[in-house]
Amino acid sequence: MDGIEHRVMINGIAVDAFYGREAVRNIFLPLLKRLTELQREKGRRILAMMAAPPGAGKSTLASFLEQLSHDRGDLADIQAIGMDGFHRRQEYLVSHCAVRDGRSIPMVKIKGAPVTFDLEHLTERIRRAAAGEACGWPAYDRLLHNPREDALTVRGEVILIEGNYLLLDEPGWRGLKEYADYTISLSAGEAFLRERLIDRRTRTGVSREEAARFVDFSDMPNVRLCLQKTFPADLQIRIDGEGDYHIAKEGGRARNERGNAAAGSSGPAARDGHQPKGENRMELIPSFSVDHTRIVPGIFTSRVDTMGDRTATTYDVRITRPNREPAVDPAAMHTMEHLIATYLRNDPEWKDQIIYWGPMGCMTGCYLIMKGNRKPREIYRLILNAFRSVGDAEEVPGASPENCGNYLMHNLGMAKWYAGRFADYLAENADNPKIFEYPGTERAVSADGRRFFDS
Repeated sequence: MDGIEHRVMINGIAVDAFYGREAVRNIFLPLLKRLTELQREKGRRILAMMAAPPGAGKSTLASFLEQLSHDRGDLADIQAIGMDGFHRRQEYLVSHCAVRDGRSIPMVKIKGAPVTFDLEHLTERIRRAAAGEACGWPAYDRLLHNPREDALTVRGEVILIEGNYLLLDEPGWRGLKEYADYTISLSAGEAFLRERLIDRRTRTGVSREEAARFVDFSDMPNVRLCLQKTFPADLQIRIDGEGDYHIAKEGGRARNERGNAAAGSSGPAARDGHQPKGENRMELIPSFSVDHTRIVPGIFTSRVDTMGDRTATTYDVRITRPNREPAVDPAAMHTMEHLIATYLRNDPEWKDQIIYWGPMGCMTGCYLIMKGNRKPREIYRLILNAFRSVGDAEEVPGASPENCGNYLMHNLGMAKWYAGRFADYLAENADNPKIFEYPGTERAVSADGRRFFDS
């Protein structure tokens, strides 16, 4: 056969791959040339992201592209790194649970699902890599079943990051693509990927029957998630049933700034959230006029409404930093909604003052509406205790088809993690006025004319 053989260690396992000469000539070399040109045009480190479902061979292909770039003097050297090193540690996965098919099961049973990755850690390292820093990067060892922290150092001028969920259209994950200068996706048929995954599993020493059961329960839901909910990439590659590569679609768009395509945007609204000039605009509501790039986690007064002689106050209980940290996992937020609403409506001192508790659409916090007009400091202890109570929960109240509109979407383990982190933050910052007051630069329009449409 006419092509190039490639042997590499992937996550502690030896892998032999073969890439046809036609794919190398028509897909991979042009891709490397495009990344080289992009880096030279920008004069800085560039970040390319390659997303693919489990079994597509993305780690092996990334290694091959790295080697191919080193073998050619006319190409920039690629440094290939992966997101597998951001798996949560095995001891965490064994001791925490997630919901799958309506049942709460140990996370270790679905290792590889999005919830089993440390998204916050991944986002922080991608941010540093995109900023041009020389930073440590973890690697995953399948034989140890754990990541090795800072196994390598990100130093290159062209960084190729590969992973299942880098282009995932899910809350918390969507922001990752904004750090990329160029994106690539791989796809293949479910049956093809299943067979590859079973073969890979049998090489760890288990029988084919056992491997098939594991793949069908643990891997195939992730395969379908990636195939159905991956954002369109600049270069989309399809793998056929014979394992050959074909270009499915090539956008060919350079990006002037990370995450923003150059010319070619269309539609009634620009992609950065601006309203089109010359069109009728509705007035911004108060929560959209706060500079969300400056909000920190805390408890803030969002608005005060008066109805005759009665007053109600809406509080912004912000759990994560908007647009700088991943949003809260929806299943975890749903669980916190159930638990904290139950706590608030049963608190002997405050239950008669509670009107509403529920999540924000942006999934970075919750709204609490109470009778009266109190300063955020006055309800600090109530909020702290409410979030502390999540850690003591053994079940989710109302998580049944009769009591909840989406009773399968709960994650008690992750809810405890988010609530515990926020409660610790509140306790550590009890005397910090910043967690009780919106940033002082509150305004509807910034100095450069940008409007804020994020909450």
